[in-house]
Amino acid sequence: MKADITKNTFNPAKHFSRVMMQQGRVQLDADWNEQTSILLHYMQTLAKDLIGEHAGPQGNAAFEITEVSETDFSIGVGNYYVDGILCECEGKGEVNVDGNRELYKYTTQPYYQVKDQLTKTENTYLVYLDVWERHLTYVEDESIREVALLGADTATRAQIVWQVKVEYVAPEYVKSGGIKLGALSATELKNLNSININQNWLEWKKLWQPEARGLLKAKAKQIDVQDEPCTVSPDSRYRGMENQLYRVEIHKGGKLSNTDKPSFKWSRDNGSVVSAAKLNGNELNLDNTQGFTSGKWVELTSDEQELRGESGVLLNINKIEEGILYLDTAVIFPQLPIDEVWPTKARLWDSSEIEIAEGGGEDKWLILEDGVQIQFQPPQDLDNEYRVGDYWLIAARVATGDIEWSTKDGKPLAITQHGVEHHYAPLAIVINGTNLHNDFDLRTLFKNIASFK
Repeated sequence: MKADITKNTFNPAKHFSRVMMQQGRVQLDADWNEQTSILLHYMQTLAKDLIGEHAGPQGNAAFEITEVSETDFSIGVGNYYVDGILCECEGKGEVNVDGNRELYKYTTQPYYQVKDQLTKTENTYLVYLDVWERHLTYVEDESIREVALLGADTATRAQIVWQVKVEYVAPEYVKSGGIKLGALSATELKNLNSININQNWLEWKKLWQPEARGLLKAKAKQIDVQDEPCTVSPDSRYRGMENQLYRVEIHKGGKLSNTDKPSFKWSRDNGSVVSAAKLNGNELNLDNTQGFTSGKWVELTSDEQELRGESGVLLNINKIEEGILYLDTAVIFPQLPIDEVWPTKARLWDSSEIEIAEGGGEDKWLILEDGVQIQFQPPQDLDNEYRVGDYWLIAARVATGDIEWSTKDGKPLAITQHGVEHHYAPLAIVINGTNLHNDFDLRTLFKNIASFK
C-alpha cells in the first residue's frame, strides 16, 4: 500500500480479535487500518477453511472458459473464491434483454491489458487466475475525492484485482507426463489434465510466485551487547527530524546470477507522493507538484503498466517551475501494447534504482539516509528471485532514534517481504481454436448450504 500512513501494525501471529478505542486518547490511522485488517483476515481465513484454496458456487461460479478461438476466449460471469478472497466477474456493458451482460474476453478483461495473445497455433495452454490486492488513490479513481470538500485528498482504497492469464504448456513439460505435442486426442488431454496440471499445481505456482523472494535486514540504532562495551557512533542511530515510513521496493526483478541484475528503489514517504501527469519531451506536467522537489527521482508509469506488474521509468528531476517538472534526460519509452497511453502518472522516489547485493557481513550495510541501514540476505536453500513490486516497510521514529524492526538478542532479523501477495487458481486447458470447456474445466465447484440435504 503506497499510502501516507503512520505504519502497518497488523500481525496475524498476535491473534488480536478487535481494536478498542479509548475516550480522550489520540487516534491514529494505524488503529483504524488494523481493525479492518483483523476483520478481513478472519473472513478470508474462514472462507478458505470452508471452501478450500479455490472454488465457486454451483450455478454461479465465475471464470468458465468458453468460445475459444485462435487468439481469444470468453470469461464466464459469477463469483469465485481464491484463498478466501472473493473475486466477482459481472461482465461488461448494460444488462441485455435476457437479463445478462456481455461476457469479457481474454483480450478485453478489465484489469489486464493483454500483451501476449494465443499465438502458438494448435498448441496447448493452461488458463489460470491471478488475484491480488491493489492500492488506489484519487489519481487512479477520481470518484474517491469528495466534491463538497473541494476535491480534498482523504482516505484511499484497496481493490481486489483478478486477471485471467495463460501459460503455454511447453514441450518439455508435456513430455514429462508422457504426452506428445500437436493435435492431442481426448484421452491424452485428460491425462494432461490429471498428470501435469492438478498433481503439479504447486510447481506451476512457483513459476509465477517464486518460493525464495529475498530476505531483508534493517537497523539504525546499535545496541551494546553486555560484556562487549563499545562506543556507539553518531551514525548508528536514526537522526531524522521527522517520523518516517521507509519503503524499499524491488524495481527490476530477477536473480543475481542474471546478466541484468535485480535492483531496488526507496522512499521515505512509503512511495505515497504521486500525481497525474502528461509528458512532453523532457517536460512533465503534473496536476499536483506537492512533495516533488528537484534532485529527487520520479517514476513515470501508468495503470496498465502497474497492472501487468511492470516497473516504470526512473528519471532525475532537474528543476520545477510553475507545475512543470524538467527531467535531466530524454525519456526512453518502454515496450507497450499498441495505443496504450503512457505515462499517466508520476511517483516520487528518494533514490534511483540501486543494484541488489546480498550479504557481506556486519560491516557491509547500505545506508539509505539519516542512519537507516539495510542489507539483503543471501539465500539459504534456493536462490533468491526478486519480483517487481515486492516491498518492505521500515518505520523510523524520532523519539527512540531507532527503527521498528523485529530483533533477536539485539540483532535485526532477516524477514520476508511485506507484499505484494498473489493468489492463483487453475481455470481450464485450451487449444487455441478448440472449445474444450466441457471436458477440461479445472475449476472446483461447491454447493451452498441451502442445497445440502
